[in-house]
Amino acid sequence: MSITVVCPQGHVITLDIRSQRECACPRCGTVFTLGEGVAPDVLALPEGMAARPEGRKSRDDADEEDDDRPRKRKPRDDDDADDEEPPRRRRARREEEVDEEVEDEGDDEPVETVRLTRKQRQFSKVRLGILFHILKLWTYLAAMLFGFITLPLLLFVWAAGGGGLLLTILFQITFNLSMSLAPILGTVGSILCAFAPAKSETRGTIIVSVMFDVLAPFFGVLQLIMFLAYIGSGGDDRVERLISYMFYARMACTLVAWWLFQLYLRKLAFYIRESLLASEALNVIVHFLIATIIGPTMLIVTFVVMALGSCFGTIMFFATLGWAVYFIITFPIRQFRMLFLMRSKLYNKFIKPPE
Repeated sequence: MSITVVCPQGHVITLDIRSQRECACPRCGTVFTLGEGVAPDVLALPEGMAARPEGRKSRDDADEEDDDRPRKRKPRDDDDADDEEPPRRRRARREEEVDEEVEDEGDDEPVETVRLTRKQRQFSKVRLGILFHILKLWTYLAAMLFGFITLPLLLFVWAAGGGGLLLTILFQITFNLSMSLAPILGTVGSILCAFAPAKSETRGTIIVSVMFDVLAPFFGVLQLIMFLAYIGSGGDDRVERLISYMFYARMACTLVAWWLFQLYLRKLAFYIRESLLASEALNVIVHFLIATIIGPTMLIVTFVVMALGSCFGTIMFFATLGWAVYFIITFPIRQFRMLFLMRSKLYNKFIKPPE
């Protein structure tokens, strides 16, 4: 059986009750005598709080011996956290300042600058080129209308035998200038249309169309110069034939340039995925091709029949005149519709800003 006692120095130790009465404290070495009975009149502690074995040091002794041992350093984060100043709180703005900013935002409305992409700029130029071709068509119509108005007057003056030369000169100058101005507008329009994207595969077609548009006014200027030379020479037959050749060359260049432009519109319609518009372009090409064949044929037949002195010539004349009026009315309407529709499609698909 063991007991727990306290030495004179205050160390709590555990001893065997059968041991000698005199004992030494294993910690401090103090010798003291146990009293009679079970234990001396000293403080007794529970068994769970008995003194540690001699080989084990108490916490107080360990602390005293370990004072010189280096202490663990606090984590750097803790030091930094201690050194750092606490974040400053944002000063709440006064209501007056907030109201002033709201008023300023209401007064100065932001101006949005819309920057077009490369494709949008290309199609903007194409739309402008189509507009020049619309003006070109109007010029042709004005020239044809002037021709129809002047032709009966020329025939009447020529039949009367007076003033025919002056009217002929006026007709030639005005008609040639009109027919030369239209290809110039077409040249500018075709150059602008050449800015279409390369993936549309339309540049080769429109470049060839530009070449024929350039040749048309060139032949027109030559025709006008030769006509003035014809008047000055007193009516040389060779100059007259050259004038006719220049006229035919100019008309051929004009027709080829226009057909190529229709092919350009057809390819462009396929590129923007408008199959109906591409079909309409093909219909216009066929219509124009038929007109260039039927019109001269009917005109030649009419003159031949009238030369033979048959009454059938009069019927052919009115039939040719009626067909010419029908073509002049229907074909430009179709052409204008297709050109305006193409401009609208390009704007809605590529240029129109998002809502």
